[in-house]
Amino acid sequence: MLTEGVGKHMPVGVTIRLTHTEIKYFSAAAIKIEEFRGYSQRTDKWGKGYIESPLFSGLCGEQALCKFLNRRLHTNLVPNTKIELLGDGGRDIVIDELVVQVKTIVSGHKCLIRRISAKRRLKPLICHIFVFAKLTLPTVKLLGWITAIRATEVGSSEKSSRDEHWNLCIPKDELESITTLDKAILSRKVS
Repeated sequence: MLTEGVGKHMPVGVTIRLTHTEIKYFSAAAIKIEEFRGYSQRTDKWGKGYIESPLFSGLCGEQALCKFLNRRLHTNLVPNTKIELLGDGGRDIVIDELVVQVKTIVSGHKCLIRRISAKRRLKPLICHIFVFAKLTLPTVKLLGWITAIRATEVGSSEKSSRDEHWNLCIPKDELESITTLDKAILSRKVS
């Protein structure tokens, strides 16, 4: 984020508290989805339990963003907990026709987007906006957002330290303040 008189810096972020009921609901939803999709049968480190439940973490990040946007846009967004074989296809939250993908950080501090699979296949960016969040239950800190186009311009390729895929690493000072996301959505300045 660029601020006059300060220069480039990481946005402050907004902390959202999840209720006990929300945490229980998304935990149960993640378990059902993981059982249906056979997530634990994956052979990569994520499937073998590096993160206890990536789906749960992701749903918590999505819920935090929904709560934030619902207050600011006076809407009723909710995370998708439908049981689908291929998941939501990277369409975490859809506002009108704008697709938002929430990347929830559980361990570490980097803003990463999985970009190249272990089989060296380029994964397309199928969203317009990435929102980065940090999960520390019962809170989620919404760190900031970046357009998919800008992410490809400023991100650097980085091999995963935990698996065979490659990530696009986004510098935190390139994120926009989460408090500007609602205005950007309304003005459609996110292409």
